[in-house]
Amino acid sequence: MADDDQITEEQAQQICKIYDEDDFFTVIVQMMLALFALLSLWFKRQTEKPRRKFYTWFLDISKQGLGACYAHVLNMVIAAVIIGNIRGDGQLDDQCAWYGMSYLIDTTLGLVLAILCVQGLDRFAQEFDLASLKNSGVYEGPHGLIHWVHQVIAWILILTVVKIAIYAFM
Repeated sequence: MADDDQITEEQAQQICKIYDEDDFFTVIVQMMLALFALLSLWFKRQTEKPRRKFYTWFLDISKQGLGACYAHVLNMVIAAVIIGNIRGDGQLDDQCAWYGMSYLIDTTLGLVLAILCVQGLDRFAQEFDLASLKNSGVYEGPHGLIHWVHQVIAWILILTVVKIAIYAFM
């Protein structure tokens, strides 16, 4: 007779996983989400007025895309870490549920924290005259790509701070 505390094989198969290399469906879902995100950005490009130069638009969306991928991977890692650290009698072994909660908190509390961090960064950039950070979205001139790199690094750091705060909240 199996111990009641052990998860049966059937129960293990019913547990949702964010990413499972053995399950091609999760890979397709991830690819479809990426495609949908890219198509929505392209649609935005087609309807914006005035239309930005392609170079500026591309750097802007690549900054958004890198941040979104980073946040998505962190949400998956947070879900996996939480599953691995459940204590007590809790049985919420569903990575999808934890990812969903992390995403929900991220799009509410996380958004507020990110806005506050960006405002703080703007004040910091103005105070110390950091041209690459105080002119977000401006990539003209000989240092345009360096400005983009600085802005990406700043955004990734802001996302990291927000994710740490959200993880502490969960």
